Amino acid sequence: MKTVGYIALRIQEKINWVEDNLLNWPIHENVYFHHCTVAYKPSAEKIEEYKPKLGNVYELNVNGFVLTNEIDVLTVDTIEGLQIENRHPHITVSCARGIKPFYSNEVLEKFTPVDISEQKLTLRGTLYFAEW
Repeated sequence: MKTVGYIALRIQEKINWVEDNLLNWPIHENVYFHHCTVAYKPSAEKIEEYKPKLGNVYELNVNGFVLTNEIDVLTVDTIEGLQIENRHPHITVSCARGIKPFYSNEVLEKFTPVDISEQKLTLRGTLYFAEW
């Protein structure tokens, strides 16, 4: 049986981090703000590659955001010492009713994030594997 899941960075900060650093966030009723996907449905080889790093804590430097009527997303810089397979590293903060968090990927293909890198906002994330 093939293992299916994702490798991600579990955000250590609570939602009040967003409330304290971004005006009127989260915007939408369904709040997620819990992880940054590193590899979605990784192969067995990829899982083995990431295994030694599971449990390590990494810094995520927030460099931008996209806000729409459906979703709000934070974008992050590349992470030193960790290869992120996702084309647009991000954290889904919240979604409107009926919108799934994976919609962030589509939104980030369509819209250029607002640059907030000068704010020097940093989160911490612990690498983990979620299986389903």
